[in-house]
Amino acid sequence: TDVRGADRRFRTLVETMNEGLFQVDGDGRITSANSRLSEITGFTNDELRGASAEQLLIDGDLLERLPGGTLFGGQTREQFSLPLRTKAGDERWVELVATPAAAGDDDLGSLGVIQDVSGQRAAEDELRHREAYFRALLERASDLVTIVDSDGHILYQSPSRERLLHRKADLAIGQLLPELLHPEDREPVREALDAVLDRGAGETETVECRYRRGDRTWLVLESLVKNLVDDPVIGGVLITSREATERRKFEQQLKRQQAFFRQLFQRSPAAIAILDTDGAVVEANDSFVDLFGFE
Repeated sequence: TDVRGADRRFRTLVETMNEGLFQVDGDGRITSANSRLSEITGFTNDELRGASAEQLLIDGDLLERLPGGTLFGGQTREQFSLPLRTKAGDERWVELVATPAAAGDDDLGSLGVIQDVSGQRAAEDELRHREAYFRALLERASDLVTIVDSDGHILYQSPSRERLLHRKADLAIGQLLPELLHPEDREPVREALDAVLDRGAGETETVECRYRRGDRTWLVLESLVKNLVDDPVIGGVLITSREATERRKFEQQLKRQQAFFRQLFQRSPAAIAILDTDGAVVEANDSFVDLFGFE
């Protein structure tokens, strides 16, 4: 009774496993299998029993490339990652562990344990595709693209670094980003990094800073800082920087022109006033005020 009870418990354990479990004899034919193997392969238990595990489930070309040309029959535990052929003709990626089985001097063939990793494999393939896609974008970007960790260490910097900063991109890896900036701009950049990290995934900040170039001049860049620490591809804070030197020069030139024309306006001996659409005086120079006695 105890033996039958133990046998039932063992069979229940085998049938409730999340992995496909089967045994093959010395000729590689399946002698027993649990229901999970049927779920993975699509073959019924009757179809599996007595069939050659390798011929039924594994592509012949793949077998020829394996050491010894077989999955079973080895003297040690072997682990394989391979595509399994289902009854419907589809492929499922599995992890297969093949272990020699013996009781005393009796050779009982081999035990096979199969875990379906198709979902994991698909996710890994998608991640690799995304990585390749984003890397292609980054490699061709005219903007300077930088990825830093939460402490500000550079994890990646795009090849445009050479064109913009006259420095090799691979030499940036591991450096602290603030150390590459003008001393006056280090704290604002650090504050921008802290702000997006504190607020969470997807948060952004814009900051303008001066990068030290290889020729020891400074390049003004306007940067968009975005928290992508949780993104499986980026895995850090993404900083996209666009050259702002010419824009800053234009703004400074515009300010000088505005100051120049304001002085002309105020110092002109002619009485000048600016009116709105209703005819009300919006602004007047000193000569206009003196002439009409306004304050």
